[in-house]
Amino acid sequence: MPKSTQASQQFFSRTGNASTKASATGVNLLGWDAGVREFLTPLQEREVLLSALKSKEAMRAAANKDSPEYDALGKEITALCLKLRWHKQVHALQRRHQEVGHFLIQQFKERVTPHEWSLILAEARRRYECQESLTGLRDLLAQRESDEGQEA
Repeated sequence: MPKSTQASQQFFSRTGNASTKASATGVNLLGWDAGVREFLTPLQEREVLLSALKSKEAMRAAANKDSPEYDALGKEITALCLKLRWHKQVHALQRRHQEVGHFLIQQFKERVTPHEWSLILAEARRRYECQESLTGLRDLLAQRESDEGQEA
């Protein structure tokens, strides 16, 4: 087979065992990441920000104070500190309201009639099921978009 044909053959779409060669468009032909959505927990986000802050502070301590790199690192450190402060405020509010939730439900249940309480619970269950179905639809849509991206 001529070398030009051999070189152009490596960019054809393949399936199965033949899909181990590179793709010209950079699309993952093996599909190993299809449907995988990865998120960091708030605690993991905070750890990542703290480690980045420590490394930037160490780099700034080693840099010359008159260099432009020193100023750039200072700006990056400030941005990381702002992100950490925002992260702390948001999650402190969530924790504060999380502790009160049980007592709110208990007090609300005491103030309404049993019939009203059953109607409220039915509506809450309906909303919860709607939210679950929306989450499932979002996952299906994301998977379909990734599948279409792989086919293109």
